[in-house]
Amino acid sequence: MSRLARRRRDAAGNRSRGFTLVELMVALTGGLFVSVAVFMLAKQATGLYQSEARMSNATLSSVVGFERLRLDLERASFLTSPNLRHDPKRCGAWDATWPTYLTHLAGILIEPTNIATLPVQQANGIAPDQITLAGSYASSDSFPTHAIFSNGTNHVVQLETKFGGLARLGYSSMVTPETQKALLLTVFGKGRALRIVDPEGNEQYGTIEDTAGGDYPTILLKATAPGLLYRGSNTNLKCGVMGTGALHTVNVVNIIRYSIKDMSAEPRFAPLFQAGAGPGAIPTTDVGRTELVREELDTGGNPITDSAEIVSEFAVDLSFGITISQVAAGATGDQLEQLVSLAPGTTTTAWAGDTTSMGPTYGPQRIRGIRARLSVRSREADRLADTPVALIGPGLFRIGLGGAGKAPFARVRTVQTDVAIRNQRGVAWL
Repeated sequence: MSRLARRRRDAAGNRSRGFTLVELMVALTGGLFVSVAVFMLAKQATGLYQSEARMSNATLSSVVGFERLRLDLERASFLTSPNLRHDPKRCGAWDATWPTYLTHLAGILIEPTNIATLPVQQANGIAPDQITLAGSYASSDSFPTHAIFSNGTNHVVQLETKFGGLARLGYSSMVTPETQKALLLTVFGKGRALRIVDPEGNEQYGTIEDTAGGDYPTILLKATAPGLLYRGSNTNLKCGVMGTGALHTVNVVNIIRYSIKDMSAEPRFAPLFQAGAGPGAIPTTDVGRTELVREELDTGGNPITDSAEIVSEFAVDLSFGITISQVAAGATGDQLEQLVSLAPGTTTTAWAGDTTSMGPTYGPQRIRGIRARLSVRSREADRLADTPVALIGPGLFRIGLGGAGKAPFARVRTVQTDVAIRNQRGVAWL
């Protein structure tokens, strides 16, 4: 067949032939380079998306946990003394033998956290605060009493059921002593404090030991210090339980602590810590992780069983500034209230610290506002270099997860708010 015959022509009469092997290899190689570039771009975009999603989750966690903290701060000193040691309404002498948190019972207590238990914070130069709040958190009610007396073993407080808090709580709908007791324990839990107010407004406090149902629901207080004062026929007492103790009012006082803690050893929170390469191992990114924890304490300062809650995961810092009320002399010699703001630090704890060692010119009852700041990190590190500390301060933008606070670094998000302490407004005594 001739060379001309081997040529193929299309309908238009134009010549047509396939790709040569060289052309095909060049096309495949070019396509491969384009595919690799597209794949790398997609991988980087996916990684960036996942990183931003993790940071968004951390930010959302901080906002949700921070809102819980803000609401609890607003309720500080509700139906309790802002400083029991110096409160003029306290009935009876202050006694250092009382349970730990009754000796310095205050609406607000700010203390430094022991960073020896927080190796990542210690390595990064971060020193979180912890705050303990006292107030009636389990109920917004005061409960009228039917009787208050001592049976030789306990102080017995019997409550009225036909009106007041127990009526609103639905006590009358509980038909057995067991269900009645279970309802009482939701408010008057064991180990919590009970505040007793006589008809003249004087206050006494005790520790709840148990409750019992019945026609007159009963709260049993420990007979240990502080013991209740009963006026009886003693005309020298100007405060205390009057007569049979009828028509006094009582309310629970909860002691709530917020702190940064490592919860990896707590069995209840084990599902939060995923298994790593080894049996039961924690992933590298979870080693040393800490959370913002809310827990309730008994009057002895011990955590109440199963009361701990993680309100914000991967929290790394918690700090508080305060606004205090001081009396200053005006231009004409008048006494004027002056509000002074104090940043977190030693001056803060001087006003909001342990009242048992506090000087006479200080006192948590003078706090009018709190500036709270919470910082959380992303679970995964995202870079090997830190932002200059001199520009923003340690741990505010990034935190080192490596040894000695070095690389890799994880991003940090910080939220802040100012909270007015309305329950202490107008309190001026020292």
